[in-house]
Amino acid sequence: MLGKRKSPQRDLLSFWAVPVTAPPYSPPENESAEGTEEMEDKARSEEIEDRREKMNPLTVRVYDSDLSKVVHRFLDMCPTSGPNCGTAEVIYKKMDEAMQKNAMPWRNCMGGFIRKLLSKFLKPAALQHRELHEICFKEPSNQLPGEKLVIGFTTRVTLNRLLEAGAITPQQVQRFQKAAVAFLERAVEYAIKKLPMKEPLIKHAMFLDVQQRAECGVEDAFYFVDRFPELLPYNGPEERDKLCEEFLDYQTMDIAMPDDPVMFDFERFWGNMASMKNKVRIILYSWEYPLT
Repeated sequence: MLGKRKSPQRDLLSFWAVPVTAPPYSPPENESAEGTEEMEDKARSEEIEDRREKMNPLTVRVYDSDLSKVVHRFLDMCPTSGPNCGTAEVIYKKMDEAMQKNAMPWRNCMGGFIRKLLSKFLKPAALQHRELHEICFKEPSNQLPGEKLVIGFTTRVTLNRLLEAGAITPQQVQRFQKAAVAFLERAVEYAIKKLPMKEPLIKHAMFLDVQQRAECGVEDAFYFVDRFPELLPYNGPEERDKLCEEFLDYQTMDIAMPDDPVMFDFERFWGNMASMKNKVRIILYSWEYPLT
């Protein structure tokens, strides 16, 4: 008795389901064993590069109304992977995704973000009293020496330990430090190019810097009231007049400044401002660390 015939489609599927094992590689007679090892090492290196993973913890500073102070909060781990996981473009893209997911626009933090990057490899004097577009961050005379670059405590300790143990040479340390500066320069370039630097909010927020308050006007404070009426419902005539008075008081008050203005404690100053009972004065504080 003839059995049931299998369909061609079933035979085809059965064929592709059979595991195929490649025969061991045998180099040609004219190919050396050393060359084969190099090819295998290269393949392993490429595989390792493809599986590289990097964590880029992202933290933010926000004003906690319950605690009445600015606090640090973890936002996202921002993991990246692949051979380009450590590049500025890939890391920034992951950070941007985390910011969008949490409804936090870059305009709330971009000025401080770029200045923080710059402070990792520039001398303080190159940053003081300068707008971002005025900072010559590629000028070698403005950059910190290699041993003072801010590359993280763990990285610096490991670098010094390996150097002292003779595991790496001074030349390798210099190459690493040059690479770190190149990375930071590229990160700043990318941030300046991609971030909305012409956002009006940045221009009108300059009065929050006590050293620049005399150059601003009350219309800067009105800008926030008009743009965010749900958050700052102070549109009545009396409240507007009171805001004008408070702003003039802020511009003319005596504020003790340290010898080095960079050491001025902005958080403490605005924390004291926020503790004042006048509700209109809180407007000035609430926009140094906006939540949305």
